[in-house]
Amino acid sequence: MKRGFFFFVLCISLLILGDQNSHYMAMISKARMTYPSNVKREVIEVPISGEIVEGSWSDDSLVVYIKEIDGQRVNYKWQVYPKLELTNLENNYEKDTSFSGTVNINIIPFSAAKNKLVFDYDKYLYSKGITGKYTIQISSIYRSRVLSINTIIVELRGEIKTLIQSVFPTKHVQLINAVLFGERDELENYEAFKKIGLAHLFAISGLHFGVLFSSVTFFTRGMPRIPRFTITTLIMTLLLLLIGAPYSAQRAFFIILYREMARLFKRKSDVPMSIAFSVLIILVLQPYAILSTSLYLSYYAYIAIVIIYPALPIPKYKSKIIEGIKFSIAVQLILLPISIYYFNTINLLSFIANLVYIPLISIFLPTSILTVIFIKFPIINIILKVIVIGISSVMQYIVSVIPYIESNVHLYYMKDFNLFLIVIMTLLLSFVFWRLHVHRRKWLVLVSCILITFAIVPSKKMTQVVFYDVGHGDMVLIRDGDFTMLIDTGDGKNDPTSLLRANGITQLDYLILSHDHNDHTGGFDALISNITITNIIATESFHNKYVANTPTKSDLKPIALSQSIKFEHDNIKLQLSPVKGANFMEDPNEAAIITRLEVNGEVIYFLADIYDDMIDSVEGIEEATIVKTAHHGSKTSISNRLYKSESLKLAVSSCNYKYAMPAKSLESLLQDNQITHMTTYTYGQIILNFGYQEYKIDTYLN
Repeated sequence: MKRGFFFFVLCISLLILGDQNSHYMAMISKARMTYPSNVKREVIEVPISGEIVEGSWSDDSLVVYIKEIDGQRVNYKWQVYPKLELTNLENNYEKDTSFSGTVNINIIPFSAAKNKLVFDYDKYLYSKGITGKYTIQISSIYRSRVLSINTIIVELRGEIKTLIQSVFPTKHVQLINAVLFGERDELENYEAFKKIGLAHLFAISGLHFGVLFSSVTFFTRGMPRIPRFTITTLIMTLLLLLIGAPYSAQRAFFIILYREMARLFKRKSDVPMSIAFSVLIILVLQPYAILSTSLYLSYYAYIAIVIIYPALPIPKYKSKIIEGIKFSIAVQLILLPISIYYFNTINLLSFIANLVYIPLISIFLPTSILTVIFIKFPIINIILKVIVIGISSVMQYIVSVIPYIESNVHLYYMKDFNLFLIVIMTLLLSFVFWRLHVHRRKWLVLVSCILITFAIVPSKKMTQVVFYDVGHGDMVLIRDGDFTMLIDTGDGKNDPTSLLRANGITQLDYLILSHDHNDHTGGFDALISNITITNIIATESFHNKYVANTPTKSDLKPIALSQSIKFEHDNIKLQLSPVKGANFMEDPNEAAIITRLEVNGEVIYFLADIYDDMIDSVEGIEEATIVKTAHHGSKTSISNRLYKSESLKLAVSSCNYKYAMPAKSLESLLQDNQITHMTTYTYGQIILNFGYQEYKIDTYLN
């Protein structure tokens, strides 16, 4: 029965995952097809009312629960921008959460860049239940206090923070609020904690609930079952509401609730059942939570601690200190594969830092709460206050003097890492399930062999052209076996290093900087600091102004391109040509590098941001079958010679809604000539795969 329920919940979770992911992708695709990048959004005036559910002034935004828009009930969570127009909402936020009024708003769909295998900010928002964004132009908002659970919780939270400020010196208040409420934005040295692998201390999770649950259990021991269950549940529920109920906290809360219910009804507490129970409750209440990375990490950490670690054949020691050190190191090693998978880094100091800080937090957290509770008892309060201030001082001093070391781990292909991950997890699970009957061990070995075989089967080597979605900017990867060339780096707001490493790229044979504009070169500094590059080819003006004066790695060879060059590699032929317009001294668009790629009978041109008369002068342009449109599809870069050519079948524009591109006149011309037009805003990352009889197109959005 228990095993059946566990696998039932697992199957339901997988179905919900598929459904929510499909719903998210369909929602984004529909929004971008309805409002493409060249359609201006109207600013409209509407009356709204709702409640503030999260104030986040660090990123100039506020999450509000809008109950009514223009008289119609909607019950949606929205993120509103910008901060400057919301100062009247910010005032007294801790005292009042309700609001109503009239706003002039620009309703936009989720607009973050869409690329495979990298962090999708919009999906992160969606996993929190946020279904859209408002950009407020002019606001006339007034506060209207409405009694609700959210109002009561926010007021209570404000009162507790006021008490903390009255008890502790200012420099310690920030750390206490960060640990108790997860308000890391207020912690001045948060980045220092983060760099040494301690960011999880300020993400309210099982660690915090476990510490508080142990404290509550200590004080309620000996009580009858019903009063104990009631007190424990009420305290844990209050804590969950006070911290805003992040998914990691919900996981801990529902597992504790299951354990206490089992104790109440004199039933045995079963770990797999507690996991299944908590997953089921969370997904029934918030099905979109299945897309949350924090939810996965939380469950993985819990499984590592309560299932995998106890099953490992590690000797036990009588000393509690040695056992604690062994436990901390072993659990961090178990968590290592998933940490590499999600964050691509190993912090060498995190092992030592966690050994020191987790015991300190275990004392610091309950003592801080007790200090506030016993504020009316001077002697007890003073003793507790001294302990809290002492631990806070030690924690902040250590983090200020400890050095920072980071070791990045990046493998060349995702399959390589998948193999590594599968092997490690198979070994860990083998330790866990080796106690099974011999007959069942055979099934474990068989499944493991199938997974490993699937992981190591070599994928077909093919030529790829990847158009990254970097907003209003250009970044294109050409990949032919082990040969890699990157054309431009985007504006740097979407980290080019992360985009490349997500595809297993840790080195480039060539970096081409097509011309001297930030939306094409803004990520250059980050790239040369983190990716091994053999050759940089740039325009003379960019080379003279920037590249020649930039400290580079010893194997970096900057080249100022003054004449066309050609070279080949396996399946491809490349030609790089400098082009200049009449006004090239003043306008960087008129001093550019054009790239021609020939692969599988296709001729692809990458046209930088040159103008129409310059396109007309490009030798062989009428042979193009695929083109990266010049200047993001601007009306100043429409060439009849190119776009009326019978050979041209596909045009790709890299853009977003910022400048209302591509031009509608270009779209009409392409449509009239039956040329397929794709934009990175509408489709996200666009990948052309060559290696078949005809090339295939793969996109992030459908």
